[in-house]
Amino acid sequence: MRRLSSPTICASALAGEVFRAIYSRGTLLPVSANDNRMQPRGLRRAAAARYLGISPTHFDRQVLAGAVPKPLGLFGVNIWDRAALDLLFDGAPQPVNDNEWDSVLGHDEETETSSRLH
Repeated sequence: MRRLSSPTICASALAGEVFRAIYSRGTLLPVSANDNRMQPRGLRRAAAARYLGISPTHFDRQVLAGAVPKPLGLFGVNIWDRAALDLLFDGAPQPVNDNEWDSVLGHDEETETSSRLH
C-alpha cells in the first residue's frame, strides 16, 4: 500500500472521490467547459426545482400559480423542459399588480420604489 506524503494530496483525492460520488447520483453540478457529458434536456420535478434554485414545494406552488411552465407528459412521467425553465430568467414577464385599490390609493410601483429608497 502506497502512502501519500502530503495532506493536500489526500484532501484533493478525497474531493475528487466525493465529486464523482455526488455526480454519479445524477445531481446537477457545475460542469467545466471542456466536459463532454450531456446535461439532460428534460428534468423531473425535484431536479427542475433545484435547477431554478427553489424547493420542490415552492416549485409546485409556482406551477399551480402559472409562474412556472407546466410539465410535458413524456413516457408516463412529468418532465420539465430545461429550455422553458431558462426562459424564466431570459426576460420572462414580471407579475402584474391588478389590485385596483393600489391605483385608487395612489400606491403605484414608482411611488412604492421611491419611498423605499428614501
